[in-house]
Formats: sequence, structure tokens, C-alpha cells
Amino acid sequence: MSRKNEQQFRSAIRLWSLAASVAIAAFCATSGFADAFFHMDAQRTGRAEFSGPSTGAVLWRYQTGGLITSSPSVGPDGTIYVGSFDRKLHAVLPTGTRQWAFTTGGYVGSSPAVSSSGEIYFGSDDGWMYALSQSGALDWSFQTPVLGPTPSGPISSAPVLSGNDLIFTADAGRVWNLNSTTGAAQWNFLMPQFSYSSPTIGHNGDIYVGDGNGKVYALSAAGQQLWSYQTGNQIFAAPAVGDDGTIYATSSDGYLYALNPNGTLKWKYAAPPGIGTTPAIGHDGAIYIGGADSKIHAISPTGQRKWIFHTNGPIYSSPLVDKDDNIYFVNNGGVFQSVTPQGALRWSVGIGSVSYSSPTMGPDGIIYVGANDNYLYAIGPSGYVIPEPSSLLQLAGLVSGLAAFGRRRIRR
Repeated sequence: MSRKNEQQFRSAIRLWSLAASVAIAAFCATSGFADAFFHMDAQRTGRAEFSGPSTGAVLWRYQTGGLITSSPSVGPDGTIYVGSFDRKLHAVLPTGTRQWAFTTGGYVGSSPAVSSSGEIYFGSDDGWMYALSQSGALDWSFQTPVLGPTPSGPISSAPVLSGNDLIFTADAGRVWNLNSTTGAAQWNFLMPQFSYSSPTIGHNGDIYVGDGNGKVYALSAAGQQLWSYQTGNQIFAAPAVGDDGTIYATSSDGYLYALNPNGTLKWKYAAPPGIGTTPAIGHDGAIYIGGADSKIHAISPTGQRKWIFHTNGPIYSSPLVDKDDNIYFVNNGGVFQSVTPQGALRWSVGIGSVSYSSPTMGPDGIIYVGANDNYLYAIGPSGYVIPEPSSLLQLAGLVSGLAAFGRRRIRR
């Protein structure tokens, strides 16, 4: 490519990019999409407001360069975002084709948060929190600093937004609050032990998180400790918050704890030994958990067992509940399953791999989940044909394709 043609091509790309940015921004502003987080919402309920597939089939799979323990999130334009042990965050179109990938300095096990305007936030094992635009450009990054006894280190947790605050936990045991626009640190809170627990936001704005000492902490929106509750062993998963403000936390001591908003025990349920997943909460208040006993447990809001569903492998990721309170989960026998609110099997589909990734659902009811075979899977009804992208998505795809083509030509 001549220098003159190269300059003309770059100018065309800039014009297309500007047009796409304006169109997509207008679409996002009027679409009514909410922020997207690990386990669907800021309360980590695992509850979708869409009806899921009545039958199950693998619609497509997208290959990354490493295993996927990150749980996917769906952006306002339908793009699926997921981290991989290939050190990248991947942006995948609803058709299963790659839009872009952003490379970090470490494994990406953190599940991304996506704002209603399309900004993407995620952590990496390199100790940085990243904020990207919808096009995959870096807006800012924040390195967790060495503070007293706390070293800089990996970020495995899933960040969450509360207004303009971005809140996450660093593995070393420190909760951080950053300005989501600038990446500036606003406050931090140190727990005495490591933590892989993602922070959860209550309906009143309080923050709940667990740590390696087995404590559940409640923090104010200003980062002040309100209370803590001691369980019998380590807490690895994010708590979930019910509609009435009850906090549900699983502990490695084999119990599911239901805590009142003031930090007192409401009840506890003998759960699978070594459980380390976030509970899902149905629209009727029922709680669903899975664990190493290869079962899904359904528990009433008063702590009574409703039913147990036996599956063919341990469950090490968090279940998902749809608008109709059907439950979806993947087990380590490589099988993705759905059961009714009464605990009867609806359908099963094999994905052929162990999975520690928790499923999420798009507005069209398609389910996305990662696996240890390096693939992101899209699961939907048998015979489902993925619709053609909207004109805005086509525009975004065209810009992405032109940019990729330009890079190839320029390198030649």
C-alpha cells in the first residue's frame, strides 16, 4: 500500500469510527439496558428478567487461547465479554465471531462489569483494574499499590458499579472504591485475610464481601465497617442479597448463611461440604445452590429444603434463574442442564468440558458460559437461528472489519 493510499485508508477508518461511535452512543442512551455484572445484577442474585430456552443446544462456541473461569457479561449492544487465561478480555459478537481482544499482563479470571453506556471494567492477575470503551480502547487503568502489609497482586474478583463508584476486591484482601470515570482511588478497606469474594451491593447501598477468615463484612458506601459475621471457614464466593435485604453467603464449613441487614443470623442451612459458589435467588425468594455433592439444593426463604436435584458431577459455578424461575447450571461432568422451579429436569446438553464459569443470559434468552477447554459457549433452543445484527451492530462490525483489514494491509 502506498503512503498516499495508506493515509486515505486511515482517514476513512477514522470517519467510519466516528459515525459508529455516535450511532452506538445514541442506541445505548435509548435502549434502557441496565448495567451488567457477574451473576446478573449488583445484588448478585443470578436472576435474569428474560425467559430462557425451552430446549438446549450449543449454538456456537468461540475459542480463546486459554481456559475460561471468568463468567461472561452481555453489553447493551449484545456483545459478550469474557476473560481468559490467555491474558485477554475477549469481545464476541452475538454470532460468535470475535470483535476484538484486549491483552493484559496476567490471567483474566475476573468477570467483567459493563455499564449501561457500554464501558467495560475488569481485573487481571497482573494487579491492574482496566476500563475499556466499547471499541476495546483503554480509557484508564489502576494498579493496586503496596499499602502496609498488603502487596500489589492479582484481582480475581468481579467489579461492581454503584452510581459512579467502581468497587472490587484485590486478592490480597483489600476492597477498593474507584471513580469509574477517572480511575482515581476514593477509599479502600483492608480485611485481615486474602479474599476472592466479589463485593455485592445491597438495596440500601451497603457493600457485602467475604474473606479467607470466614467473615462476612458489611461496609457503608463510604467504606466504613458496619459489622462482620463469623462463619466456620473460608468464604470464596460473593454474597447475594434478596429483595427483603437478607444477605446469603456460602462458607467452606458446609453451610449457607442467611443474615439480617444488621448482621445477625437469620438461619443457616446444611449445604454441600466445601461449597464456594454464589447462591441464586428466584423471583419467589427461593434460594438455589450447587456444590461438590453433585446436587442442586432449593431452599425456601425460611431456610427449609424444598427439593434436591441430582446431577452427574460436582457443581463449582453459580446457578442462573430466568424470568420464569427455571434454573440453569453446568456441572463438572461437562453437562449444562436446566430444571423447573419444582426440581424436574427440563433439558441437558453436553459441552464436553469441566467449567468453573457461571452462566449468564442475554435479552434474547441465549445463555453464555465459559469452560476449561478454552471455549465460550452459546446455548439456546434447538434449531434457533441467530438473527442478523441490527444496522447499528452491522455498522460496528463493519468498522471493526475495516480496521482489521487496514492493519493487515499496512503491515504488508
